[in-house]
Amino acid sequence: MPNERTVILLIDDDAACLETAKQAFLGQEGNFRLEVADRLEDGLLRLAQGGLDVVLYSLALGGAQGEPALEKLLRQAGGIPVIALGAAEDPQLGLRLVRLGAQDYLVKGRLSPAALLRCVRHTVERHRHIRRLLATTRRQEQLGRVITFFGVKGGVGTTTTVLNAAAALGQLGKKVIAAELLPSWGFAFQMKRSRTAGLAELLELGTENLDSRILEKKLTMLPFGFQVLFGTGAATPAGMHPQQAERLLDTFTEMAELTLVDLPSHVEEAHRGILEASDFIGLVLEPDPLCAEYAQMALTLLGQWGVNPASVGLVVVNRAALSNSLRPRDLRDRLRCEVAG
Repeated sequence: MPNERTVILLIDDDAACLETAKQAFLGQEGNFRLEVADRLEDGLLRLAQGGLDVVLYSLALGGAQGEPALEKLLRQAGGIPVIALGAAEDPQLGLRLVRLGAQDYLVKGRLSPAALLRCVRHTVERHRHIRRLLATTRRQEQLGRVITFFGVKGGVGTTTTVLNAAAALGQLGKKVIAAELLPSWGFAFQMKRSRTAGLAELLELGTENLDSRILEKKLTMLPFGFQVLFGTGAATPAGMHPQQAERLLDTFTEMAELTLVDLPSHVEEAHRGILEASDFIGLVLEPDPLCAEYAQMALTLLGQWGVNPASVGLVVVNRAALSNSLRPRDLRDRLRCEVAG
């Protein structure tokens, strides 16, 4: 699985500060991407595009309006953490900026690459941890529930499983959304329908625009009693950012009693928030030894991400008689995971 990449926006026109940032982030084995805007206006435009993890902002760009400019930046940033940079060693200024909403205040004159790297890492991890806690709290307060399915490898029937489950629940009168959060037209192919607007169009919007009103326009109501969000059909240039994925999940739970999510077999960091916040995760596999090995790898990854093992189950799809088939009981004992279906 790919490592999580942290995208940093530096808003500053100071060559020395830029050099410090380059030394801090560009030698970290590709785990960071540094973007630079030398004017506040350019920084605000980049923020509106989304996909950022943290912002470094120099108060000097705001001149005499440094703090009001920071407030404007914080409003635009929404939930993205902002670290303020300045020249004055003034504890009261730092406290004031933190009260405005900045995550920290760093003095440029004594800022080393190592200190900057440490501050950004701690800020990003703290912010992600808080986001996960808030998402869990919101999910506990909401009626909507999320069941996420992903195949332990491609071609095991995950999309068919999701659509069949959605249809069965829809026929029971449940308000259901089936969401294809992957680069595929599997839903459209399975149902022999022409693909309409869906995930691709949503990913072009800023995270702050992903609300129920917008999402409702991208859903397609099927005669089987549930709504679908079609996938992208092809990998998007920037992919799905974790903030987009979590915002989509939050919006789904506001709109439906049950959301069934179809994820790719090669789950990435962008999907982590969805998996962590899901009420149940179904690992779809065929009953053969190779799939069992892939399932063990998937369970290990979920454990590393802190997913509760009690919320994970095996969904065994036996589409053809195999000479080396494993019984559901054997899979359960081998993987130490209950068979859900």
